[in-house]
Amino acid sequence: MNTSLKICGFLSILLGLIVIIGWHTETVSLIQILPTFVPMQYNTALGFLLGGSAFVALNAGKSQGSLILGFIVALIGALTLVEYIFNINFGIDQLFMEHYVTVKTSHPGRMAPNTALSFFVTGLYFIITFFAQDKKYKQVVLTFLGSIVFATALVALMGYILSIESAYGWQKLTRMAVHTSIGFIILSLGILGKQFFSSNKDDVEILYPISIGFMSLLIFILFAQALNQADYHKNLPELFLLFGIVLSLLLGIVFYLFQKTKSAEKKLKKHEKKLEDRVKKEVRKSRKKDQIIIQKSRLIAMGEMISMIAHQWRQPLSAITAITGSVRFKNALAEDSNEVLDEKMIRIETLAQELSTIIDDFRYLYKSSDTYKPTNINTTVGKSIDLVKDLFKADQIQIIKNFEDDGIQAIISERGFIQVILNLLSNSRDAIIERGVTNPKIIIDIIKDAHNIYITVEDNAGGIPKDIIDQVFDPYFSTKGENGTGIGLHLAYTVITENFNGMLSVENTELGAKFIIRLPLENNLS
Repeated sequence: MNTSLKICGFLSILLGLIVIIGWHTETVSLIQILPTFVPMQYNTALGFLLGGSAFVALNAGKSQGSLILGFIVALIGALTLVEYIFNINFGIDQLFMEHYVTVKTSHPGRMAPNTALSFFVTGLYFIITFFAQDKKYKQVVLTFLGSIVFATALVALMGYILSIESAYGWQKLTRMAVHTSIGFIILSLGILGKQFFSSNKDDVEILYPISIGFMSLLIFILFAQALNQADYHKNLPELFLLFGIVLSLLLGIVFYLFQKTKSAEKKLKKHEKKLEDRVKKEVRKSRKKDQIIIQKSRLIAMGEMISMIAHQWRQPLSAITAITGSVRFKNALAEDSNEVLDEKMIRIETLAQELSTIIDDFRYLYKSSDTYKPTNINTTVGKSIDLVKDLFKADQIQIIKNFEDDGIQAIISERGFIQVILNLLSNSRDAIIERGVTNPKIIIDIIKDAHNIYITVEDNAGGIPKDIIDQVFDPYFSTKGENGTGIGLHLAYTVITENFNGMLSVENTELGAKFIIRLPLENNLS
C-alpha cells in the first residue's frame, strides 16, 4: 500500500517536470491543454514538483526532508495569496520564467488564487505531520486539509466538464488550469489515502464518514458559489446549497453506519475464528486424551494377558525345574554319574529361571497402578535393555552403555520410564533395520550436572529428515507409513514432559538421530 501512495507523489513530480520542460522548451501543448484554456503557470509546476517530492519523502520516512519541501510549498501558496489580497507584487510570479502564454491570466506568471490556496493547504499538511503530537487530533486535521484540496480541485475539474468558468476561476482573477486540477486530485488522494491507512481502526470509523461528509459539503458550497457568480437562476444556488447540506449529512451518516457495520462484521469474524480455533484445539486435546486412554487400556489389557500367560506358564516351569532337580539328584547318586548331563540340567534350570524372571518383569511393567518414588536411573535403563537384549542381539545391533554415576536418582515412575526407553530403543531399531545399516549400534549415555540428569539414546541410522524432525513428537505422525501408529514417541514425550516434569527432544548428529531426555535430579524437585 505504501507503494501505491508513493505513485501519487511520483505522478505529481512527473506533472511538474513535464510542464517545467514545456516552459523551457516553449512546447505550448505541455503548458496549455487547449488554446482557449488557461496554462499551468511555472510556479504551479514547481509547486507540484516540490509537493510530490515532499509526499514521496514522507512515505520513505524522510520526515525532515518532507518538512523542508512542504514549508517551501506552503510559502509559495501563502505569498501568492498575500499578493492577491493586498494587491502587491513580491516579484515571485516570473522569478524563474518570463511567461509568454497568458490566456485567462490576470497577472502574468501568477498562479490562480484557488491553486495558491491548495498549495498553502498542502504545505500545511506536511508541516502539521511533522510537528503535531496528538495523534487523533492530528489525523482529523490532516484529513480535513486533504479534503479541502480534493474538493477545490474536483470543483475546478467539474467546471471544465460542465463549462462553468466560475467553478475554476474566482472573479476575474487567473483561472486554475485543467491539468492543475487533475494534479491536485492525485496529490490529495495520496494524502487522504495515507491518513486512512496509517490510522487505527477506531480512528478510521470516525475519519471516513467525517471526511466524506465534509468533502461533499465543501464541494456543494464551492459549486453553489460558482453558480451564484455565473448568474444562474436566482434561487438555484441557495437550493443547490441546501440540497448539498442535506445530502452531505446523509452521506456522513450512511458511511458512519457502513463503517460500524463493517467493523462489527470484522469483530464477529474474529470471534468466530477464535471460537473455531478453540474448538479445534479442544478437539485435538480430546483426541489426544482419547488416544492416551486407549493406549493405557491396551497396556492394561496386555498386562492382564501377560498375567494369564504367567499363571499358565508357572506350573510347567515349576515342573521343568522339579524334573531337572530330580534328574540331577539321581545322576549324583549313580555310580557312573554323567557330568555333561548335570551341566545340561543346570542350563535348563537357568533358562527356566530366566523365563520366570522375564514374565515377572513384564507383569511389573504392565501393572495398571503407578508409583512415583526416587528411582535409580542407571538401574532402570539397564532393566529396559535386559527386556530387549535378545531381540537386539538377534538383529546384531550392539547396545553401548556409557553410565557416568551409579547413584543418579530421580523421582519418577519406574514402569513409565522403562516404557519410554523401550519406545526410543524400538524407534532406533526400526530405523536401523529399514535402512540396512552396516555395523548397527545404539549408544546410551547417562550424565548429570548440578540440576538435571541427561539420558541420550543415539543410533547410527543416518538421522531424521530435516523437514519432519520437528513433527516426530506430534500425535498420529509416523515415518513408518501404514506400519506406524504415530503414538509411541508422542506418548514418550507426554510421559517425560507432563508426568516427570522433564523434557524430551531430538537432534541429528553425524551418526544418526539422538534423543535427549532431561530429568530434574531428586534433590532439585520441590
